[in-house]
Amino acid sequence: MPRGGRPSAPPDRPNAPWRALLCAAGRAVRPRLILMNFDTRVGAYGVIVRDGAVLLARWTESGIPRWTLPGGGLELGEDAPSAAVREIAEETGYTAELGRLLGVDSKFIPAERRLHGAGRPLHALRIIYSATVTGGELAHELDGSTDEARWFALEEVAALDRLDLVDEGLRLLGSENT
Repeated sequence: MPRGGRPSAPPDRPNAPWRALLCAAGRAVRPRLILMNFDTRVGAYGVIVRDGAVLLARWTESGIPRWTLPGGGLELGEDAPSAAVREIAEETGYTAELGRLLGVDSKFIPAERRLHGAGRPLHALRIIYSATVTGGELAHELDGSTDEARWFALEEVAALDRLDLVDEGLRLLGSENT
């Protein structure tokens, strides 16, 4: 660091606006922008089981309806618990209270299997909570990514056309109860 205590710009970009960070040794370190060649999506979901039945929402965005856990993507500036509660309400009509964080599922989707994304692969991080219904009435989402919400007996789940997120959520919930 030059005299006066202020870091100087790197020699290859003397007029570039940048802020230096100090590393542990007290030297100025220039932050680097790292461009990834994939998209990232973070979603938050609730596993809601009541009286031997699980609450699922029918996802229709792919054109092939499949059952999934209620939940979805975080909005800009939103935290995961708030997103899970909001999405559960939007997709099912119920207000919910989150329990424990069950786990974070990481899923990679190659570019050729994506619905949208301009030929880029997707890395989806799915944050899964246990949840309980605290109010509201069962209702279907209008003009969203799901079109129906329904309770299914746990024994029926294996026969459903469903996303792997359902199995992962139930597995995580089951391991919490053992």
